[in-house]
Amino acid sequence: MLAELHGKLENHMEDELTGNVFGTLRYAAFNKILKPILKSCVRPKNISAVIEKVQCEFFGDKIIFWEKTKYGEPDLLLNFDEVIICIEVKYLSGLSGDNQLEREAKIISDKSAGREKILLLLAKESACVDIVTADYRKKFFDKWQVNLGYIAWEDFLDALKNLKTAAPLNPYENIIVDDLIKLLTLKDFAPFRSFDIGKENSMTDTEIKNAAAVIRKTHENVDKFLTQCKNLAKNDGSKYELLTEKFLRWSSDVYPAAWMTDGFILLFKRKDDAVNTVYGIEVDILSACVVVIKYTYADAFNYSARISPSDFGKYDEPLWKFESEYKGDYTFMKIPSDNKYNLNSVIFTEIPLSEITADNVTEKIFGNFEKLATL
Repeated sequence: MLAELHGKLENHMEDELTGNVFGTLRYAAFNKILKPILKSCVRPKNISAVIEKVQCEFFGDKIIFWEKTKYGEPDLLLNFDEVIICIEVKYLSGLSGDNQLEREAKIISDKSAGREKILLLLAKESACVDIVTADYRKKFFDKWQVNLGYIAWEDFLDALKNLKTAAPLNPYENIIVDDLIKLLTLKDFAPFRSFDIGKENSMTDTEIKNAAAVIRKTHENVDKFLTQCKNLAKNDGSKYELLTEKFLRWSSDVYPAAWMTDGFILLFKRKDDAVNTVYGIEVDILSACVVVIKYTYADAFNYSARISPSDFGKYDEPLWKFESEYKGDYTFMKIPSDNKYNLNSVIFTEIPLSEITADNVTEKIFGNFEKLATL
């Protein structure tokens, strides 16, 4: 967790999130941190009365992660004397099958030994409500006498923040709460508050409208620019042919920013050259530049006009993953021989978007392809 908090890695794994949050919380007394969070956040609210019955300080011996059972591996089981609680944690994925919660209800029913039973879905608010409140699911859980509820990550984060002022925490508990607040904020679980993003960065309504208009216009211009590049490659006199008819998107659908396309790639090859050399252009809106690239492959490059967005990393990662060496206007990536991309070399140059006009596209793009061909 510390490596993630300090920007040393980016982690989207659900099990890591489960372990980081609840593995950390088990070092604090249940009655001090986790119990008040569960009570204040759980929906429907009547479940909080069942949680209130639990009286426990140390609970490290009562928490079980990913126990293998015949019905599956629940993320978390809390085996208290008064109640058994199962928590299913979701981050970027959905349920593992339509009956996942029903299978977990059977697990805690088998283990309950007369205790009250609670099954909680911990996920973003938008993912919780429809899943937990479905009529058919309510009937099933009523039959099994399992209290089915949910906790939104947004409420979980708010509850952690409230603990800082509502409960007297000792220095060790303060560290735990502070780290978890940082982690869940990093995971983008902070709920909507307002469009005020702080005094230094605050924007008026007019500025927000203008910013949105600039984004739309930029995307329109990128689309027109890439269309012009495609058309130039299709001209009879062009030395290059297009390899990808469709644009590749950087953001995958599992990320919150997937709606905002900020990177595009088109790939080309020389008509008179072997297929182990590929030329590309990446429009990087956030960096406001076009990257003109040459990829040389160790073996013949098999390409398809239907490259999916998930393939983007094959062309984007080599631009930043390895060490680089600068020679004039060009950057030479130091590609190890055992790389997973089948690459011998990657060379590129960056051109500011502001320098590209309709009149110089051939020079800026295809002219640089010609220079790259000699390197």
